[in-house]
Amino acid sequence: MKKYKGSLWANEGNYDYFRTMLKKHGASQIKGKEPEEEYEFYYVFLTFKASISAVRRILLDLNSIDKITIKNFPTSKLIDLSHFSNMKIIHHSEFNPMLHFSEDSRIGWHVSIDIYYYLAVYSQDKKKWNEAIQESEYASAEYISMDENIIRLYGYNTIPELFSLLTKTKDLNWHPTYYINKPEILETTSYASLKTCLYAHKSHLCFITSNEHHNNIYLQLLNELKRTNTSDIHDQLEYHNQSMPL
Repeated sequence: MKKYKGSLWANEGNYDYFRTMLKKHGASQIKGKEPEEEYEFYYVFLTFKASISAVRRILLDLNSIDKITIKNFPTSKLIDLSHFSNMKIIHHSEFNPMLHFSEDSRIGWHVSIDIYYYLAVYSQDKKKWNEAIQESEYASAEYISMDENIIRLYGYNTIPELFSLLTKTKDLNWHPTYYINKPEILETTSYASLKTCLYAHKSHLCFITSNEHHNNIYLQLLNELKRTNTSDIHDQLEYHNQSMPL
């Protein structure tokens, strides 16, 4: 039976606890430096070997999240694709973030989820996974891709919908990327970082009241920001527009 090499790293933890946890799940050849007697909790690093069934048990243990690395293990084979039956499986390179922009101004986004986190938290319960998607506001995801480390969900939203997603706090285990223009991306969860991005692209803004720029992505985001933000962004942008040459 093939065994995979693995390691467990914890910035702070109990050496005996993690060693016992690995042994309970079927790991063998567990090696690591035992702590000095006066320290019960400290940096822990262990190496081990495990069969595919033992690896699965280890990865499903909630206490192993963000602590386990398995060398050359086909993690994606542990994924139950029925959880994503309403999404089309694609390769990451196949996603076109600007596909719908000229038609109805929807902009592409993707959210990355650590595959180990998914396995430990969601893989055993489709209902729990669906609830997590709804709560994270990514229910509109249309596509999915997977590699050995990351699950990616893809979707499209209008500028107002995208703005709402941009400015809401995200779960630390969901890492969103929003495509604001084909060669550019914007990753943000705050008004401050959104404003920084918009100010950096003033050449795209032109005159806010000009109809010929109605399809400008940055302009639409600015209008959403002006509509919802009570800061001085309105005055600053009006000054910028008035100072631009005709």
